[in-house]
Amino acid sequence: MTKPSRLPWYYRYSEGRPLTARQKEFMELICLGKTNEEMGQILGVSPVTAKSHVQMILAKLGACNKATAVAKYLKAQMPYGLDETTS
Repeated sequence: MTKPSRLPWYYRYSEGRPLTARQKEFMELICLGKTNEEMGQILGVSPVTAKSHVQMILAKLGACNKATAVAKYLKAQMPYGLDETTS
């Protein structure tokens, strides 16, 4: 018998899907180091709603925390990746 996954459902079905426009707004604030409370105030939602958006962003990026999400998000935004350099 296999052990059931302890990940929330949105982690199992969201990874690899693109961020929505609203999630990109939250991602920009995450990149600036804002807390869930600060993001909620800036975007006019409760801290609980902000946390929900952050959790879905983490799931879509396959990240375990905000720092990893920022790294993956920024790497995906680079036109040539981190390994290539231009002359």
